[in-house]
Amino acid sequence: MSWLLRAAALAAGLGLCAPVAQADTRLVVVGPMSGQFANYWPQVESAGKAAAAEVNENGGIMGERLVVDFADDACDPRQAVSVANRNVQQGYTAVIGHFCSGSSLAASDVYDEEGVLMISGASVNSALTDRGMAHVFRTVGRDDQQGEVAAAAILAEGKDRKVALVHDKSAFGKGLVDQTKTYLAQGGLAPSFEDSITAGENDYSALVTRIVTHGADVIYFGGYHREGGLLIRQAREAGFTGTFISGDGIKAQEFATIAGAAADGVLLTFFPDARENREAAPALERLTAMGSSGDGFTLYIYAAIQAYANAANAAGSTDTEAVAKQLRAVTVPTVVGDLRFNEKGDVDRNLYRLYKWQGGSITVVD
Repeated sequence: MSWLLRAAALAAGLGLCAPVAQADTRLVVVGPMSGQFANYWPQVESAGKAAAAEVNENGGIMGERLVVDFADDACDPRQAVSVANRNVQQGYTAVIGHFCSGSSLAASDVYDEEGVLMISGASVNSALTDRGMAHVFRTVGRDDQQGEVAAAAILAEGKDRKVALVHDKSAFGKGLVDQTKTYLAQGGLAPSFEDSITAGENDYSALVTRIVTHGADVIYFGGYHREGGLLIRQAREAGFTGTFISGDGIKAQEFATIAGAAADGVLLTFFPDARENREAAPALERLTAMGSSGDGFTLYIYAAIQAYANAANAAGSTDTEAVAKQLRAVTVPTVVGDLRFNEKGDVDRNLYRLYKWQGGSITVVD
C-alpha cells in the first residue's frame, strides 16, 4: 500500500475523511539478481519495468495502477522455494518467473498448492507444464522443442556421426540433453558418449580429452553460457574439430567472450528475435530509454506481463482461476507476437530456430 493510501486509511479511522480508491494491483517478477546467472538480471528487470509502464499507460488493470516488485532467487531451487513462500505470505496472486528451470520447477509446487498464478518468460524444462498444474504458464518454448530442432541439425550431418552428450546436471541442462537424445533415437542415431560436468568449475580438460580420444564428431551440450564457453574453448585447444551445438543457455554475449575464437561456428537453438516484430517497436523505445537492447529473454518476460494484464482486464478480476481461464480462452497480442496457450499452459507452436555464433553475434542458419 502506498504512503498516500496509508495516510488516507489513518484519516478514515479518525473520522476525518471518506474511504479512498482501491489499492494498486501488484505482481512480483522473480529472477537471478545475484549468483552465477546474475548477467541475465538486466533483462528481467528492464522487462518488468517497461511492461508495467506500458500497462499503466493503457489504463492499468481494471483502472488500477500496476506495480511490479522484484525478488531474487539466484537461480537456486532451494532459494526459489523460500522466495515462493515469501511471495505467498506477502499476498501476491501472480508471479512472473521464475527464470531458471530448476527454480521454476521448485517454486511452482508452492504456487500450485497456494493458488498463485505463475507465468515464466524463460524456463523451458518440459516438466514445468507437464505436471497438470492449472495455474502455470510460459511465453517461451519447451526443451523437447529445442531437442527436436537440435537433433534434426545433428542428423543432417549423417547417422554415422559419433555424438557426445554433455550436461551440467541442472534441470535445464539435463532436460535439453534428454530431449535431444530422444529425437536422435527417433532418427536412428544413438549417442556414443555421455557424461556430465559440475557447473562452476574452470577446468574440463579431463572430459575434453576423453571426448577427443573417443573420436566424437559432434558435442551436444546442455547447460549455460559460462560452462559452454569454457567447454568449447578447451575442446578446440585439445584438437576437437567437429560440431558443437547447444540450447538457449548459451545465447548470452558472455558465451562469446569466454569462448573467444572458438565461439565461431557454434550452433544453438533459440527463439526468433522478437525485436524484429512490428508490435515490439513501442516496447523497444521504452527499453532503449532504460539502457536495454531488448535482447535475449527480455521481450518474452515483457510478454508474460502483457499476457497477465490482458487476461485480468478481460476477466474483470485478478482472481487466479479467472485469469487462468482467460489465458486459455483467447489469443493474446504481445510484443513477441500473438500467443495462444494450450491446456498445459504452453504456447501452441514451436518457437525455436537454429542459429550460429559468428564474429560475436548469432545469425539464423538457413
